[in-house]
Amino acid sequence: MKKNQSTVSRFSFIYDWLKLTLVAAVVWALVFFNDRLISISTSLVWLARIGVAGVSLAALLTTTYGRQFGAFALQAWRELCLVVWPSRPEVERITIVVIAIVTLVSALLWLVDAGLMRLIRVLIYHY
Repeated sequence: MKKNQSTVSRFSFIYDWLKLTLVAAVVWALVFFNDRLISISTSLVWLARIGVAGVSLAALLTTTYGRQFGAFALQAWRELCLVVWPSRPEVERITIVVIAIVTLVSALLWLVDAGLMRLIRVLIYHY
């Protein structure tokens, strides 16, 4: 029984790599033949690109890595739905606080910079 599982696993790995190679070849062909596609109608070119992207995505999602990525993306979306977003007044208050702090820190840095410039100027011209 282990031998059969190993064979299935190896076949699945080879099948996944064949799909990935096919997707890479199609994308390479679109890039390589892009200058020839320019002479065709723009809407047909974009339709072909969208079709290739859809087929590529479908092929990638049937691989082991694609299924893992799909599960990860679904889990991330579910987590995003659980986020409690701040209300508009909270965002406005926080924005005002951030702007005030940035203004204060930038003024402080400007004063420190101006003071250091004067100090260096005095030291250079005095000695």
